[in-house]
Amino acid sequence: MQSQGKYWLTLGGVFSIGIAILHIAIIFGGAPAYRYFGAGEEMAQKIVWMINSPKSVPSYDVLFSLESLLVGIIYFVGTISSWKVLKANSRIK
Repeated sequence: MQSQGKYWLTLGGVFSIGIAILHIAIIFGGAPAYRYFGAGEEMAQKIVWMINSPKSVPSYDVLFSLESLLVGIIYFVGTISSWKVLKANSRIK
């Protein structure tokens, strides 16, 4: 039963990494990528506006983005730290 849990956890991790990479690709793809993946014209226009006039991007947008990045980094560091302890105490090799 534990090996089945390990399989599903690994599969979930692989899908999470794939979705994260897709999100980054959409950001670099710009407005056409947002439109293709169904974000809508309003969101695509906002991206075009942000690219054309980066100084006029509201500071709260940047603040919330940086906050989300910081939370993600904290989770990443915590996961790496916990992973070492969990792996050392695991009966599954």
